[in-house]
Amino acid sequence: MRRAGSTLSGLVLIAIGGYFLLDRVAGVHLPRLGAYWPLLLVLLGVSRLVAGRPASGIALVLMGTAFLTGSMGWIGFSLSTVWPLLIVAAGVGMVIRAFVNCDSKSANGMVQHD
Repeated sequence: MRRAGSTLSGLVLIAIGGYFLLDRVAGVHLPRLGAYWPLLLVLLGVSRLVAGRPASGIALVLMGTAFLTGSMGWIGFSLSTVWPLLIVAAGVGMVIRAFVNCDSKSANGMVQHD
């Protein structure tokens, strides 16, 4: 599964680099994609989900979705006003990771008692 996540991440980087190369070097005037930057978070989150890393994958998809709705004007917020959402999302990711790791240890019979 890790190979699929790395492949998707690599393809996203190739596409982004190709976009900028066409715009900067070849003089091809492509539409500005500034409002769509949160899709990078969503794609990275999907690649993490595919790679079997649900905690960070879910957090990135949720953050990307939230920022995309803000940048598209669907909801009245922007990165400058909701940057604390990044901190909250990091905390959510840590909590989800703790539960996922706890469940996997229980399934393997490696329950630790403190």
